[in-house]
Amino acid sequence: MRGAQYSIAVHSAEWSVPRDAVALVDYLIARAIQQGASDIHIEWGEYDVAVRLRIDGVLRDASLLERSHALQVISRLKVLMGLDITQQHNPQDGALRILYDAQSLDIRASFFPTLFGEKVVLRLLGSHYETMQLHALPFSGSILTALYRIAHETQGLFLVTGPTGSGKTTTLYALLQAVDRERKNVITLEDPIEYRMQRVTQTHIREHQSLQFATAMRSVLRQDPDVVLIGELRDSDTLKTAIEAALTGHLVVSTLHTGRASAVPIRLREMGIEPYLIATALKGVLAQRLVSTLCEGCKRAVPASAVERAWARSQGVEILTVWAAPGCAACQCTGYDGQIVIGELWQCDASAIELLNNREATERDFQACAEKSGMTSLAQQGLALVQAGRVALADLMCREL
Repeated sequence: MRGAQYSIAVHSAEWSVPRDAVALVDYLIARAIQQGASDIHIEWGEYDVAVRLRIDGVLRDASLLERSHALQVISRLKVLMGLDITQQHNPQDGALRILYDAQSLDIRASFFPTLFGEKVVLRLLGSHYETMQLHALPFSGSILTALYRIAHETQGLFLVTGPTGSGKTTTLYALLQAVDRERKNVITLEDPIEYRMQRVTQTHIREHQSLQFATAMRSVLRQDPDVVLIGELRDSDTLKTAIEAALTGHLVVSTLHTGRASAVPIRLREMGIEPYLIATALKGVLAQRLVSTLCEGCKRAVPASAVERAWARSQGVEILTVWAAPGCAACQCTGYDGQIVIGELWQCDASAIELLNNREATERDFQACAEKSGMTSLAQQGLALVQAGRVALADLMCREL
């Protein structure tokens, strides 16, 4: 991850908004860290500039900045990241490593032109990922056991799917932590590099420049890798090279944008991969989501609506009571406190081969095959959390489960 290391020092006794640009940048980052935010959004309006923090997956208002102060903040951030401060009409991406309260964090930044000014999003990436272990991920025991088994495979393709912000990268890095990196050559191709890892060769792929995923993947196979992490399978060329690698003595792990695990075979076929290659190479697919958990301080049981009952019944579960949280001081009136991950893991077995060869097979057919082989669906896991009073049924219904 490019960018210099920068030290900030703002303490809780200093929580007054400064006017100096240097101090204001330190203040905004420190407040975000203190409140457990994953992202800082700087958004321009017609008369002022709003700063919002994404906490527990939800954006919350943090403060308002004068336009002149916001311009100074953006310029300061660009200087720290080595970007062009005169360029305001084209997108720019930057990165910075910071030290705060003896904690090291990476910041990934996106600057994007809008009607009234540059929208800035800063993603805070904690250094705890360097020591993240699979057992720390809140998946079920059966999924964790399967992930450990995959981490010790000598060849094959393993995919993690889900929307942006669902924790796919976290899962892949935890999987790499379970690989024997002392005795294996582990290489990553990422855009950008989100977390640094020991005993791993990491490469920043810049698709808009000369080094692209497909080109890098072909070259990396001459680096004698045992395990290759590809940030995302975006095109057919990269996917075909990854499949070839998975069939010739390499473990390849990556992400793919599909909604459910059962959609992956169809997506791979659409990208030009022959069914017999999918059946041979694919070791497993993990689809995951992050769901906000309800605040324990203000949640209460309420009767399920007719729509909620019908949705739960369509998933094979009868629910009469659900939980809701109106908000309180403890959760800053959001009704939420934290997030939890749910995942469905499908390990393609012999029962899937016939479907893979049937080009008329639909996602529903693959879903039924996966559940018959023992996979617990995202919806079923989510409904179990609803019944336990952990999450709101309405939140599940808004997601593609």
